[in-house]
Amino acid sequence: MQVPFSNTNRFSAFTPPFASNFNLRPRRPYKYTRNYSSDNIMSISRRPDGKLDVSSETFDQHGDLRLVVGEEKAVSLVCSRALARASPTFFNTLLYGNFAEAEKRKDGDWLVELPEDDPYALCLVLNIIHGRFERVPNRLSELDLYQATVLTDKYGLTHILRPWVQSWLNPNPTISADVAAAHRAWIAWELGDHQLFSRTCTDLLVSCNLSPAGDLEDTNGIPLESLTMTASMDIVGTLRLVDRARAL
Repeated sequence: MQVPFSNTNRFSAFTPPFASNFNLRPRRPYKYTRNYSSDNIMSISRRPDGKLDVSSETFDQHGDLRLVVGEEKAVSLVCSRALARASPTFFNTLLYGNFAEAEKRKDGDWLVELPEDDPYALCLVLNIIHGRFERVPNRLSELDLYQATVLTDKYGLTHILRPWVQSWLNPNPTISADVAAAHRAWIAWELGDHQLFSRTCTDLLVSCNLSPAGDLEDTNGIPLESLTMTASMDIVGTLRLVDRARAL
């Protein structure tokens, strides 16, 4: 027997024969109507001056670990095992290895301080790790994306960003005067965007200058060697060779 079916009303075209036995009804399609492109879905927001408005955040109501993050000392209640699973090379070793942080677990009030981390970037990462995907923005500023990739590289967590990379990079993140061109190259390097990396390095080759002190500087006058993440890509060494060739 041919079952009637309509593309315009496919959820109410027919009721399966077994539905009456279990008191089931076809479910209506669920739609997300909220716009997740703004960062107001994050518990931590970045003000125009770059400073953060922070608050305590519970990422897991049954969490067993408190993280104290950044100079702002933002407190986050998290699940230590979720962190360990997501970051086997760092957090698993830190929290369940032979480190002082692991010993604190026995005291009852488990607390780990991360004073060098950016609270906004870590909030983003913790939302992903704890499955709170509705709190992950579909759009990030270039500064926030840079901070996030620095953090995920540090903790071996870059793989968890994969589902959002395309939406964060296409279209390209909002260009920020607070982010050096070399930082933009780092974003492309860490997230595997070959075109953005090539384009940014080409811009650096054309526009970087040699300071009186002999340091290569980008268009903002920032010495490239002062940018920690450029060391991972050896951009400075490559650009020095190109700059010497241009001087010949």
